[in-house]
Amino acid sequence: MQQKHIKPQLATLVDTTPDNDEWLHEVKYDGYRIIAVIKKHSVKLYTRNHKDWTDKLPQIAQALKHFPDCILDGELIALSKGISHFELLQNEISDPKSKSIQYKVFDIIFDHNKNLMNLSLSERKEILNEIFKKNKNKIISPADYIIGNGIKVFKKACKLGLEGIMSKRLDSIYQQKRTQTWLKSKCVHEEEFVIAGFTKPKGSRKYFGALVLGYYKNNVLVYCGHVGTGFNEETLVKLFKKMQPLIQKHCPFIQKPPIGHEQVTWVKPKLVSEIKYIEKTNQGILRTPSFLGLRLDKSSREVKSEMPIQLTHAQNIVEATKNVTKQQIADYYTHISSFILPYLKNRPLSLLRCPASGKACFFQKHITSKDLASLKKNHYICASKKLDLMHLAQAGVVELHPWGSKIDNIDKPNCIVFDLDPGSTVKWSQVIESAFIVRDFLKKLDLTSFVKTTGGKGLHIVVPITRKHSWSEVKNISHAIAEEIAKDHPALFTANMSKSKRRGKIFIDYLRNVKGATAVAVYSLRARKDAPVSAPVTWRELKHIKSSTQFNISNIFTRLKKLKKDPWDGFFHCRQNLLS
Repeated sequence: MQQKHIKPQLATLVDTTPDNDEWLHEVKYDGYRIIAVIKKHSVKLYTRNHKDWTDKLPQIAQALKHFPDCILDGELIALSKGISHFELLQNEISDPKSKSIQYKVFDIIFDHNKNLMNLSLSERKEILNEIFKKNKNKIISPADYIIGNGIKVFKKACKLGLEGIMSKRLDSIYQQKRTQTWLKSKCVHEEEFVIAGFTKPKGSRKYFGALVLGYYKNNVLVYCGHVGTGFNEETLVKLFKKMQPLIQKHCPFIQKPPIGHEQVTWVKPKLVSEIKYIEKTNQGILRTPSFLGLRLDKSSREVKSEMPIQLTHAQNIVEATKNVTKQQIADYYTHISSFILPYLKNRPLSLLRCPASGKACFFQKHITSKDLASLKKNHYICASKKLDLMHLAQAGVVELHPWGSKIDNIDKPNCIVFDLDPGSTVKWSQVIESAFIVRDFLKKLDLTSFVKTTGGKGLHIVVPITRKHSWSEVKNISHAIAEEIAKDHPALFTANMSKSKRRGKIFIDYLRNVKGATAVAVYSLRARKDAPVSAPVTWRELKHIKSSTQFNISNIFTRLKKLKKDPWDGFFHCRQNLLS
């Protein structure tokens, strides 16, 4: 058996977990990667960088002496309540009597003198399982895995507070490099924190090195770590300038944090930052944080440590959907968050809430109770991060309806919505035909438009615009467009909202374009049977869409995985002027 330097196979970080049966999924352990070489009851333990840790881990080496000749790949971890903790591992790694430390084996590279690297992962797992049938040990054990259902496994891992999962192709060979056949999905959190200071820059970086972060607890500022990544040259300059007037001599924390104070310039705790991170330590310190941006809509005194959302009545069926539970709705918004949040961020929202008690659904435009108080921004309900979506799901929200403007300039809309609302006798093919007519009319006005299903009966056509027109101007322009289209195609369209005028026709609803009016969000669920989704589609594929309810909570993620490109690619960069 060869004992040359084995470079462990590494995984590629991804945003979407593979979900078919060609992949297996393991817990992503939070520890040290260890290659174990066992030959004639002699054991050598190597780190990822080939450092010899045999003497450092005598309990692991001793337990492996009883194994047959082989080379194993696994993770050294420390478990507490079934979850691996890197902080605990660091504390106990030097204790040979530690009862927390374990070696989780997830692969076998050599079996006696046979090189197994060119065998498939499923074959290597079978060999590994046979070895462990004969060698049972409390501190050495095979890593558990599940085949298929990757999205469900990932959600469960995040719910349990794990770092994430590893996904590996069953037919993959072992390669001593980073590959696309091993993937890692991390449970990332986003939260706001107060900027309390900044450190000196190092190396080639200018202005500052890292931001010192905190949050308020019982009206006292508490330290939670510092962040030194996520900046570019522009953000470094802007932040540095913003912090200059806030510089002060004294530390704003009630208890000085364990950092080199001579390297820190303290500032008044006025600025609020948005930070993503993997997890918090037992002391509340952020692990692998990254700066996302400043929150200009929130006072620093509002920043408190976020607690996980506890979903109540999770298994109750939401009556409006007929067969979908509150838990499924919460899971949906968790997983769709990266897709839907760009269309919600900093926009006032109206909500359709469907209580799990079975009471009738109702619309809510303003915060009237404490259950959604954390979502109040400038007097409006607003959702800008994943945790906000969890608050909404807990409150029984099914549908999200954003305004056509943002809270920083509420009186200047940045999009127009035409809702194609068909009468009861109108065929779906006519709805599709009508959408292309509207698109072509808008093209003549040099306006690019985007189309989506509504999850109801019709289609929405959305036109991004520059923020320079008032609501009344936008309403008048959209009304004029609707009237002109109806005039050109009187057998198909009407711009009159009277029900008697809409029989057998498609109403071009331009009334979404007034202040306070809303349209259902891109990727929002609908409170209807099977929870259909308002899904963006390309103009090319619109001809093949079978109904406005074609995409739903059960099939939307299958669609997203098959897409090679965002159907609304370019939407956020498309800013167009209207001819008034």
